[in-house]
Amino acid sequence: MEHKLWFMGTSYVPGEARTLIDNLEDSAHREMARAEFYYFRGESEKAAEISEKYLQDEDLVFRMSACLIYIFSDFSVGGVEAAKAGAHVMKVTADVLLHSEDRKERAYAAFAGSVAKVLLHIEDWEAPLIFEYLTDLPKGLRLWGCYFIAYDAYQKGEYERSRGIVETGLAFSPQLYPVSFIYLHLVAAMDAVSMKKTKEAEEHFRAAWELAEPDGLLEGIGEHHGLLQGLVEQYIKEESPEEFDRILRMAEMAWP
Repeated sequence: MEHKLWFMGTSYVPGEARTLIDNLEDSAHREMARAEFYYFRGESEKAAEISEKYLQDEDLVFRMSACLIYIFSDFSVGGVEAAKAGAHVMKVTADVLLHSEDRKERAYAAFAGSVAKVLLHIEDWEAPLIFEYLTDLPKGLRLWGCYFIAYDAYQKGEYERSRGIVETGLAFSPQLYPVSFIYLHLVAAMDAVSMKKTKEAEEHFRAAWELAEPDGLLEGIGEHHGLLQGLVEQYIKEESPEEFDRILRMAEMAWP
């Protein structure tokens, strides 16, 4: 059974995530899906506790998937040294996968490389970025590849290009992948704010919120809080004060 970053790349109806995960038959598959779910809800300690069990798993792709969740979870709870240790395991594992004869395994190594370079700013990571391996990933994870590419363009100030990547990813996905869509809409909102396109920024932020709120998947909004330049305060503070407070706490603990 496929259980590599399953929740991140799964299509489901918002509000039904927990039930969907609880009904998974394979125990390892179910546990790691819960770790992902907990992370995106901002329950990082639970996510780290589960993912740590699989940091030496014999399945290298599964091991690397666990490393990703473990790294971000530990950053969120202030366990920087643990996060660095997880990053080391991920790098060693990715280096092995890069020499695999299976192109799909190499694609997962490129996925990890994009996380390291684009999100964690680890400059000495030698794995290729995701672009050349995008079509070798499952559909839901391709959208995460689009997010990495769009976020990289945003960081370079290439807002139009970033927005175009997001729009292309969304347009070519007839199915709804809530977790990846949340992050894509957030980047598009950031692009629009930077280009002073207020209405467009509002529309993308609203789209992200409507996907995140039913399952409490607020971590992404917390991570991007500062870059959203007031959109969180404008649309959530009065409407959903409890969720707003949660987002602020997540923003304080977000990875660098």
